[in-house]
Amino acid sequence: MSMYVISKKDSKNPLIKKAVIETIPILAKYNPAMFEKTLLKGCIDYLLSLRKSSTGMREKSLCYNTIAAVFTNLSKNPAAIKKLA
Repeated sequence: MSMYVISKKDSKNPLIKKAVIETIPILAKYNPAMFEKTLLKGCIDYLLSLRKSSTGMREKSLCYNTIAAVFTNLSKNPAAIKKLA
């Protein structure tokens, strides 16, 4: 299911794109070990690139809030966070 949700990240429909972004922290909370191994780096890279290309403040704020929520959900595993550094 996680891969299906992430596969929709490049949708042209802004509602689907927003839903994918809002679902990323839920995926991290649902199965942190799997998320860390397979999706963490790609999701963070996606959010950072989306933040750079976004023109609106709402989209940028959504990206920052999503990154914060992901790291909050993974805070019990500091090794996962260190892998990104």
